Amino acid sequence: MDTIIGIVITARVHQGRWPEKIMADIGGKPMIEQV
Repeated sequence: MDTIIGIVITARVHQGRWPEKIMADIGGKPMIEQV
């Protein structure tokens, strides 16, 4: 699951958008730092 979530978040970041909504969806864990 973490891998899939990471891919989705990575795609969002590449779009230049980082909605806080995603952070809430993944349990409030800011995986943005890993990207």
